[in-house]
This record gives sequence, structure tokens and C-alpha cells, in this order.
Amino acid sequence: MGTEKDISGKALHYSMSKENKLKHDLPKRDDSPSLDHKNFSGNRRDEADFDRYVRKVYETEEALQRVDSYEKEPLKELTAKVNGFLQKHAGIDYQEFVRRANPYEFEENDYGAMPKKALRRRLFDHRAYLYLSALADSESEGADIGQLLEQISSHKIPFIKKEEREPTFQAILEIYKKD
Repeated sequence: MGTEKDISGKALHYSMSKENKLKHDLPKRDDSPSLDHKNFSGNRRDEADFDRYVRKVYETEEALQRVDSYEKEPLKELTAKVNGFLQKHAGIDYQEFVRRANPYEFEENDYGAMPKKALRRRLFDHRAYLYLSALADSESEGADIGQLLEQISSHKIPFIKKEEREPTFQAILEIYKKD
């Protein structure tokens, strides 16, 4: 009796007839992938910018959850970032942005469920700070804000931007387009 090697070797030898051979050849050298940088830019970069923006929104949310309300100015750093972004792109500060947006009159989405106008303002402030802070961070990391805003306007962000036409984000778009 032969060893396993002999048996399996013979079995392979007998089973490899012309009929069983592979009918496909490996690709030739000219079929290899291109290393041209144009193939890697464009849509992938836009997706990466959008993913980075979403990550920044959630990081800002986490930072807001850790804010100590007993501090003298707990949102000073975040307010400075938001005001800086608005100054750069619209030439206004946050208070002027709120005045123009007029969140007290929003009726769409979650705003319609708010019985008091003060609650609508709080919801608007929360979301506006999230969106604007994340935009500022994304821009500082090299994102094209115009393209990023287009992408964001056509996407939902779970737990934050539940609809494509969310009123807070629409207010940001309107201010940006006036720039």
C-alpha cells in the first residue's frame, strides 16, 4: 500500500485530463490597474469628506454632552468656532444668523412637535451648533465646503438630520448661497 502522497498524487494525475483544465487565462500585464491619480480622486474624496463631516457632527454632540453647565462660559470655544465660520462664509455672527433664519416660525419636521417657540429655538441652536461646528472642522481638514453642502443636503444623518430638507440645514444653505 502506498503513502498518502502517492495516493493523492495519482488521484490528481488521473483527474487532470484536458477536459478539466482551466479555460481562463490570467490577465495580461496591460490589464493591470492604473496608478493614475485621476482614478482615485473625485467621488471617493467627496465620500470621505462627507464621512468626516458626519464623524465631526457626532464628536461635537459628544462634546456638548460633556459640557459643564456650571462653568462661566461653557460654550465659549464652540461659539467662537461657529462665529468664525459664519463670519468667513456669510459675513455675519451667530445672532444675525438666528435672526435671519427665524426658527420660531419653523413648522416642519421635529419643529412642528414643539409646543413652545422657546423649545424650537433650543432645538435650532443645538442643531445649528452641530452642523456649523462640523463644517468648520471639515473645512480646516481640507474639505470643499460647497461640494460638502451639496452632499449633506441630499443625505440623511441618523439621529440628527432625519430628513433631506431639514429646516436648520436649509437655513445654513440659504446663508451660504448669499455669500
